[in-house]
Amino acid sequence: MNIPNYQTELLQEIEELRIKMITMGIKKGLHHDDTIYISKHLDLLLNKYQTLSIQK
Repeated sequence: MNIPNYQTELLQEIEELRIKMITMGIKKGLHHDDTIYISKHLDLLLNKYQTLSIQK
C-alpha cells in the first residue's frame, strides 16, 4: 500500500499528538483543560485522516 506523503506526515503528527496527550493525561489528569484541548485537536486530525482515506 502506497500512502501519499501528506498522509504520512499527518500520521506522524497524529502519533506525536497522541503521545503528548497521554503524557499530559498522566501529569495533569484526564479532565484537565490542557489534556482535553490536546484530545480535541487529535480528534480533528483523526477525522481529517479518515476523510482522506475514504476519498481514495
